[in-house]
Amino acid sequence: MSTTQEYINRTGKRAEAFVMMLNYLNENTNPLIIETGCARKEDNFDGDGMSTLIFDSYITERGCGEFHSVDISQENVDFANSRISNPNSKVHCSDSVIFLHGVSQDCRTQNRHIDLVYLDSFDFDPQNPHPSSQHHIYELTAAMPALQPGSLIAVDDNFDTIGKGAYVKEFMDLLGKPRVYTGYQWVWIL
Repeated sequence: MSTTQEYINRTGKRAEAFVMMLNYLNENTNPLIIETGCARKEDNFDGDGMSTLIFDSYITERGCGEFHSVDISQENVDFANSRISNPNSKVHCSDSVIFLHGVSQDCRTQNRHIDLVYLDSFDFDPQNPHPSSQHHIYELTAAMPALQPGSLIAVDDNFDTIGKGAYVKEFMDLLGKPRVYTGYQWVWIL
């Protein structure tokens, strides 16, 4: 089994953002990480980023925390579940917006919050960017009740001014929350 850093080293254009996110999470004693869109094929670090393996490895090495991923494809969920190792990591088969809404309700009743929400569920098509960008703002909207000041919001697959995070960026701009990382992944601190 690889270490978190070994996984990150294989992510190329995503590596710097992953290091920044995980270093930030080190300040939390028991981080809750939620990811939309899970690992779906072997060794696809450059294509998909394999964040599922990174987050699972991270909480394993830390010895604390909880990680949940959600994907609408049972095939993807089965693949990801076969690759994770921590009992505090779970991959769920559901629509991500519905799942995040449920997580938000659970967090409120349990007096918890999400420390990192990583949005990466709807493939981005540069010829038709609206559906993916729209889906990711819906995800953020569903997760907002479980976020608090200091929570990280990250969106994968961005290209200059367009990408999965385009509408998330517009929303965060309205809130006056500048990006703390701009690259292939966009990251904000709420």
